[in-house]
Amino acid sequence: MTKRDDQTGQGAPAADPVQADTVLARRGPDGSYWVEVPATAARAHPKGRPGALIWASALWLAVTAGIELWIIGLGLGGTWAVVFAVLSLLAAAGLMLRVPLSLWLTMVICVRQLWRLLSLVGGGAVLLQSGFGPVQALILVQAALALAVGFYLLDGDRPNLIYRRRYRATVREEDSAPDATPAVATDAERR
Repeated sequence: MTKRDDQTGQGAPAADPVQADTVLARRGPDGSYWVEVPATAARAHPKGRPGALIWASALWLAVTAGIELWIIGLGLGGTWAVVFAVLSLLAAAGLMLRVPLSLWLTMVICVRQLWRLLSLVGGGAVLLQSGFGPVQALILVQAALALAVGFYLLDGDRPNLIYRRRYRATVREEDSAPDATPAVATDAERR
C-alpha cells in the first residue's frame, strides 16, 4: 500500500510497515476530506455492496434502455437511440457488478436526459406545440430522475465507496485550519 501525497498525488511506499494500511485523506473540490481505500477493503465493507438506491438506479437505467428501444420502435430514434440504449444497459449491469466505469457511463445517460429536457424547452419546442402530453411528461420525469441519480452517485457515501473507492473522513475542528495537515485514517477507523 502506498501513501498518497496530498499536494502532488504521487504515491510513495509507506516507510513504516505498521502504517502500511494508513492512507492520507485528500481534500475534495467541495472542501471535504476523502480517504482512499484499496478495492478489497471497499468490497469487504458492509457499505461496499449495492444498496436499495443503487438497485433503483440500475432499474431506472434498464427502463431508460427500454424507452430508447421503444422510441426506435416508433421510428423516432436513430443510431443515437441505439447507442444510448446499449450504454444504459451496460451502466445498469456495471452498477450491479461494482465496476467503477459504470459510474461515468451513468453520468453520460444523466446528461443525455437533461439534454433531452433542454431541447424540449429550447430548440425542440415543436414537441410543445401540441400541448403538454405523455411524451413531454416522460421527458420531464426522466430529467428529474437523472438529476436525482446523478447527485446520489456522485455525492453519496455508498457509491463513493463502491465505485470511487473512497469514503468521507471526519476531521477534528483543530485539523480543519487551512494550514493543518490532512487527517490520517487508520485501519481501525475504517471499520
